Amino acid sequence: MEDLEIKTRIKEVMLEKNIPLVKLSQLVGIEKGNMSAIVNGKGNPTLKTLFIIANALGANITELFEKPEHQPVVSVCPHCDKPITAEIINLLKLWP
Repeated sequence: MEDLEIKTRIKEVMLEKNIPLVKLSQLVGIEKGNMSAIVNGKGNPTLKTLFIIANALGANITELFEKPEHQPVVSVCPHCDKPITAEIINLLKLWP
């Protein structure tokens, strides 16, 4: 996986989920200016804050450090020799 800056990943996930900065700051419970500083790489969020941000974005905290890869896994059926394609998902996202 490609290592990215946290600010870049937060921005990408915000865009993917269509969550504006004001809404994210409300969900996280911090002022818009402080959230803006985090998103723009000027703030230094605690790990707890990163967990809260990830949760507010509906993402796993690991997604704020690395962009997840969504490449299918291809195998061959041992009975009919036809290709079997599966997508590996992050089970932590499904965990309550």
